Amino acid sequence: MSIFSYLYSEKSGDYCEYNGDLKEYILCRDQDDPERAFLNAMLEKRPNIRVCVNYHVPIVETSISNMIIRYKDVMKLDRHVLICPYIFYMSDERRSNAIIVADDYLLALGLYYAATEKDGVLNEYKNFIIASDKDIEHIDMIMASAFEKRPSVIQRELDRANYESFDVLYEKAQKKADDIREEAMSDIAKGIDRARIIQKAVTDWYLLKKTVYVRYMVDKDILNEVHGGDNRAQRAQAKRLTDGIRFVAIADLWRVGK
Repeated sequence: MSIFSYLYSEKSGDYCEYNGDLKEYILCRDQDDPERAFLNAMLEKRPNIRVCVNYHVPIVETSISNMIIRYKDVMKLDRHVLICPYIFYMSDERRSNAIIVADDYLLALGLYYAATEKDGVLNEYKNFIIASDKDIEHIDMIMASAFEKRPSVIQRELDRANYESFDVLYEKAQKKADDIREEAMSDIAKGIDRARIIQKAVTDWYLLKKTVYVRYMVDKDILNEVHGGDNRAQRAQAKRLTDGIRFVAIADLWRVGK
């Protein structure tokens, strides 16, 4: 089964808010909805594109329990708590592919890694999926060669457009983690739905940790130049860097303002 066929078969209301033609989904949005500009841009590039909205990505418990990603707070939430804002999917006569889109590029990568890891819901289709933020230039890069280049090649091009090195990625991940903390604290203090804010913050921290770990582990230059080809040393450092993504414990978030 292709990625197009698999996503096409997913029913709205089960694991996603909406699944169908993008043009029909746009008609359901309010005229002043800020998402309309982005969605219209996607539709202009490919009028027949389809979309899954708020797609649930189950957390693979073994990725926590075996200490690959040492962040147990995420397991205190519902197993289906990871929400992918958009998965756009399309096909031509030769192939089909999909694009995971989130507000932030590193979070989009995290969603991709969570969905396609071993035992992940989209593991079988990992070679047919691209992760991106909503930057129109990045979307243009994808659409211009969606059926000419392998998704992995397009993903590397997007990586280069988003960060020059792993060190830059890590700095961005740390800053994003701090921004998540500040926004969560502010929203909780304003009386916004505490449970929803905590859920979003915890899952976003998890996705950042996932991205940091995987990107460090798949970097062959780091393996050879930094760790002399020693996989165990690379893995140990990946775990240390993952631990360096700062977060606020769930218990502390619940105590804010009380």
